Amino acid sequence: MKYKILLVINIPFMFFCEGAIIYELVFADKANKITVALAAVLFVTVSVVLLRIRPDYSLADKEKYADKYKDTIGDAFKNDRKSFKQLIQAIVHLNYHEYKKAIKKLDRLAETSCAEPCDYSAVLAIKALCLEAQQLNNAAIETYEELLMYDNSCSDAWFKLGFLYSQKGESVKCEKAYLNAIRCNPENALAYNNIAILYFRRGDAEKTLEYALRAIELKPDMYQAMSAASMAYKMLGDYENSEKYFRLFCINGGDSDALKKSLEKVEV
Repeated sequence: MKYKILLVINIPFMFFCEGAIIYELVFADKANKITVALAAVLFVTVSVVLLRIRPDYSLADKEKYADKYKDTIGDAFKNDRKSFKQLIQAIVHLNYHEYKKAIKKLDRLAETSCAEPCDYSAVLAIKALCLEAQQLNNAAIETYEELLMYDNSCSDAWFKLGFLYSQKGESVKCEKAYLNAIRCNPENALAYNNIAILYFRRGDAEKTLEYALRAIELKPDMYQAMSAASMAYKMLGDYENSEKYFRLFCINGGDSDALKKSLEKVEV
C-alpha cells in the first residue's frame, strides 16, 4: 500500500521532469543545460528509488515463501499448478502485510479450487495467519476450527487455537487444544511449554513440571519452560532444583530480574 501511494505521488513528478527535458531539447529556442541536467537527475533518482523499494514478487521471492511455508502447505493443489501459484501469491501478500488481498485470493480458492482436505487445510491455515496479523482473533479461531474439520490431526492448528483461547481466558478450551496439539505431534515442544504455564497458573506444580521438563527435553534451550520448572520446584519447596533451573534459564537468554520477581510471588 505504501509503495502504491508513493507511486501515485511520484508518477506525475516524473512526467513533469520528462516534459521539461523534452521541452528544453525540442521546443525551446536555446536549451537550458542546467534545467535539462537537473530534470534528468531528478527523473533518474526517483526511478531508482521506486525500483529499489518496489514489492519483490519475483519468481525467487515466491520460491522462498513456498519453501518457508512448506509444512503448512503440505500437498495442497499438488495436481493443480494454477491454484498452487495462487496460494503462493496469497502467502507473498501475507508477508508484505497485504492481508485483504491475501484473504480475497484464499476465499476464491476455497470457493472454486479446493477439492481435497489438504487444499482446504492449507488455504484456511494461511487465512488464519492473515486474521491473526490483523488481531481479528475471533475470526482466526473460527478459521482454525473450520480447518480442523478437514484435518483434525494438524498439531500446529491445535496449538494456535490453544494460544488464541488463552488470550481470551478460556482455560478449559485452551487446555484441550494444547493436549490435542501434543496428541497430534508428541514432539511439539511449544505445546508442552504453554500447557506447563497453564498448569502453573492453576497452581498444579506436578503437572507443570511434567510438561515443562518434557519441553526442555525436546528443546534444551527453551528458557520459558525452565522458568516454569523453576517456579514449580519452588512451589513444591525444592529450592535446589528451583535454583538449578533458574541458572539454566539465565544461561539460555532469560531475563533474570523478571524471573526473580516472579519467584518472589510463588507461595510454598
